[in-house]
Amino acid sequence: MKKMFKDKNYAAEDVKELIKSTYYTQRKDINKGTSILKLCQEWPFLFHKTGMAEHIQQLTGINLMEAFFTNLDKKGERILNFLKTVLAQKENQVLESLLKLANEKGRSSGCTEMILLLLAFFGEKEEHMFHYVEKTSLAEEVEMEDVPATPCLIVCGMSEPSLQSS
Repeated sequence: MKKMFKDKNYAAEDVKELIKSTYYTQRKDINKGTSILKLCQEWPFLFHKTGMAEHIQQLTGINLMEAFFTNLDKKGERILNFLKTVLAQKENQVLESLLKLANEKGRSSGCTEMILLLLAFFGEKEEHMFHYVEKTSLAEEVEMEDVPATPCLIVCGMSEPSLQSS
């Protein structure tokens, strides 16, 4: 699997089958507290869309992408409205930043708004959730020692941080 990932020579269906067949060993490594960096090296597909989705399918029996988009469509607007209302009282700068983000992108992204609002609602720092790299960076060019030890999203080409007031 490591060679397939490195060579970028794989089909999604092959990855799914390999994730299924090695699931026990993956869980064993995760449950014993293996570092994220080591997991990235040993199980690179766990940090790739296809591999992660299949691992979650095996763990929970839920199709991650299908469930996410179905629930975002059903509940997303209501959650966004709630968070905006609550946060308007707590942190006006968050709403200003969201408007700025929407203007920069030309339109507002419900998913982006949701993540930013949830971070603000729970008092989390954006720098713990996002690691910013150049727009043209490839996955293998990301300096892993600069990435936080906690799970995070690597964002290509956005200025950081969007939640801070300008």
